[in-house]
Amino acid sequence: MAAQEWEHKVQVVAPKGGPMSGTVNAPMIQEVLDAEGTDGWELVSAVSGGIVVWLLFKRPKPRARQPVDRKGSAHARNPWEVAADHFVHREGEGGTPTTGA
Repeated sequence: MAAQEWEHKVQVVAPKGGPMSGTVNAPMIQEVLDAEGTDGWELVSAVSGGIVVWLLFKRPKPRARQPVDRKGSAHARNPWEVAADHFVHREGEGGTPTTGA
C-alpha cells in the first residue's frame, strides 16, 4: 500500500483594514478555520508574527482512480448485445431465434 500523500496550504490572517487598523482576533481566526475545515483542511500549526497569524493546513491528496478493466464483462457491453449472444438464428429457418447450445 502506498504511503499517504498530503496537500499543504498556508492561510494568512491579517486585520481587514491593514496593519494600522488593529490586530487579529479570535472570530477572524475562527472564520478561517471553519471555512478551511469545511473543505477538508486540518490545522497543523499556527504562527503569530506581530499583527498577522499564519495558519498551516494539510489534507490527504486525492488518490488517482485506477481504471477498471471490464473487457469481456457483461457490465461493459450493451445489454442487448449480451442478450443476443444467447440466441442463435439458423439461416433458412423461419421463426424466432432459438437458444444456442
